Amino acid sequence: MQSGRFDSHGLAILPLIGSPVSATIAPNVYNRVFEEYGINAISRPFEIHPDQLSEFLAAARLLRIPGFVLTAPLKSAIIPLLDEVDDVSRLFNSVNFVRLVDG
Repeated sequence: MQSGRFDSHGLAILPLIGSPVSATIAPNVYNRVFEEYGINAISRPFEIHPDQLSEFLAAARLLRIPGFVLTAPLKSAIIPLLDEVDDVSRLFNSVNFVRLVDG
């Protein structure tokens, strides 16, 4: 991947979801890493409230988004909506990243 450019063919989108997300710098950090390692991906923040989680999850599956990062207050709210949750996430009632398999 060339500096400041990406190939939209096969581009993976990695949303960061939560509320609020306006002050987060995480997508910028992820995008620099993607660029440095030549990963054809881009991260963007999305303002998602807990009552919108099931709709967002359905849309992410439909769009075949490979996964997404969560901020508070969604880290625990997502757990009942997931097919599988690892033991550590269950123990702390908190999920930082969701990986979607086969949409």
